[in-house]
Amino acid sequence: MFSKLKQMIHDRIHRKSVYVTSIYWDSKAEGYDASAVSMWPNTILNEYYNNELMNIIDLLKLDYNISNVLDLGCGTGIFSRWFAAQGAQVKGIDFSEKAIQIAISKSNSENITYHVSSIFDINEQIKYNLIFIKSVLSVACSSNDQLISVFNILKPLIADNGSLFICEPIHKGFLSRVLNINITEFTNILSAQGFKISFVKPICFWPVRLLLCYVPWPKFITSPIYYLGVFLQKLPLLSRLGDYWCISATLKK
Repeated sequence: MFSKLKQMIHDRIHRKSVYVTSIYWDSKAEGYDASAVSMWPNTILNEYYNNELMNIIDLLKLDYNISNVLDLGCGTGIFSRWFAAQGAQVKGIDFSEKAIQIAISKSNSENITYHVSSIFDINEQIKYNLIFIKSVLSVACSSNDQLISVFNILKPLIADNGSLFICEPIHKGFLSRVLNINITEFTNILSAQGFKISFVKPICFWPVRLLLCYVPWPKFITSPIYYLGVFLQKLPLLSRLGDYWCISATLKK
């Protein structure tokens, strides 16, 4: 347990050179298989965050039976499988070949396909009702210019009345991954690139996340601390302490 924690601290310190490599994400996928959303050791916490995110996705009120979903940075396919179970046609893309192999092995639905690719090399010929991005932009983009480039790549892929849904750890400073940017700067860039933002919601209260995620605490410890974080995050002065931000946006008319 402590060796894994030590490795995680090392990876975070060297995140700008570590997180951008497919080798790192291959090892994460292989080490945790499909048991975790963000592949934290505390799988109970991951399950709570999984459900928390799904509840926010439900706010989009998608008609999945007529929806094409592009899951960018699909990892081991947890959300690809969830979208497919709702009735959507899903394509999952990730630049980790190992993650895609696991995703394929875990999926038995005919309405999911997977492809190995970088977000910068997407070459899609169809439009999507939903483009879903989780934990990708904050590690794939090292600058605002790269973020702008991704948004311009994605715009032609969004169908009429389609949505872009982003769930990312957006921070400036200590909590940042590779992309060093705050939520206001992020949403301003998104808006400037022709997107109309529908909502912005924080999730994964980061003080609790830091306390729980690196250790596989049992449920009787994880649960009360997690729900305390959910409560605290609803307080006005603490509402901006989400580790992740969920952003829903559509194309401006």
